[in-house]
Amino acid sequence: MGQVDKQHEYNNTMDSMEMSISECKRHVHELEQWNLRHKLRVVVPNTIQYTRNPENTITELITVRLGLVDFKEDSIRSCHILPTRQDMCTSVIQAEFLDSTLKTKIYHLRRKLRKEIVKIFINEDLPLKTARLFKSAREMANNMKCARVWTINGKILFKMTHNTPPREISSESDLWSVTNL
Repeated sequence: MGQVDKQHEYNNTMDSMEMSISECKRHVHELEQWNLRHKLRVVVPNTIQYTRNPENTITELITVRLGLVDFKEDSIRSCHILPTRQDMCTSVIQAEFLDSTLKTKIYHLRRKLRKEIVKIFINEDLPLKTARLFKSAREMANNMKCARVWTINGKILFKMTHNTPPREISSESDLWSVTNL
């Protein structure tokens, strides 16, 4: 076997390994998304006194402020206060629900909170890669002053105008192609 054949075989092996690594990264991202399918992040101002008991906070938010009176605390699988910077005036609570339909219902009802004086935000819990891409998409939408961007079931949707259909964004190149139409 000559030097050229060895180099060719080496290049093929490296290409194959790079494709395998890329495929593994994609699968890891899908698993992260699947793991977060029942979770929401709730951002609550520290002025609300009951935020140190996250289960009570979430239950009160869902029953009183969102109006789901039949909600039971045992519908929450787990609930944690996430660490935040000390200079932040909010607490972030990660809540995992027993089923994704309840999570989706709560996520859709979050619009009711826009009218509240004390601002509480409910967001999907996204994998880091998706969260960074969503942040970029939001910044781009704000700069364009005509687009809307949101997430649903871990997918990022981007709309250029009210008349255009939403397009799914799954990478930076998707974001650039949508905004350069």
